[in-house]
Amino acid sequence: MRKLRSVVVAAALSLFAAPHADAAPIDLNVAITYYTPAVGPPDASLAFWLFESATNGWPGAPLPQPPLASGGGALLPGVTQYPVALNIADPSHTYFIADGSYLSGPFLIFRSIFVAEPPTGHVSDESAFVFGPPWISLANLGSGGLSGDLWTINGFSNQGDGSFKVGSWQVTSAPEVAPVPEPTTVFLLGTGVAAAIRRPRRKKRH
Repeated sequence: MRKLRSVVVAAALSLFAAPHADAAPIDLNVAITYYTPAVGPPDASLAFWLFESATNGWPGAPLPQPPLASGGGALLPGVTQYPVALNIADPSHTYFIADGSYLSGPFLIFRSIFVAEPPTGHVSDESAFVFGPPWISLANLGSGGLSGDLWTINGFSNQGDGSFKVGSWQVTSAPEVAPVPEPTTVFLLGTGVAAAIRRPRRKKRH
């Protein structure tokens, strides 16, 4: 009886400890920091996408459709947060891209274009202009997240020092939450353990 009881208890503990087979959505936060322009209007426009791909197809490959998530809109100086929930098992094959524009140039009639540059360093402005913003892999997202520059690849600087860096981006993951057993599973498991423990010993026949 003791052996049976220990086996049942061990099985119960393993069921409590094991996560569900279905992966919960991964919660991300996209933070965009836009510097205050010294020249031109204070606002800019921004758009970003997150998508899955087996490999990094930039430059040249079309963006996989449909995207996992997208966002953006008007961008004011300061930090703008975009919470994103992705229904994926892990971010190993997930990519992030972002680009935007602001009014610049003589009479403020020209739209300068900026892109999110990879954490590993800037790509060529010409390639980013022709093929679109570089694909940024989230494979090494980790607990510290990933970050990089927002860099103007075409047009005029709107910064007082003439810099083409107009801000920065950061993607971080929300803390993981341990899965909670479903009430039905807990009830059935509890009654099964209780029944096994309370089962009386059989008397030996002489």
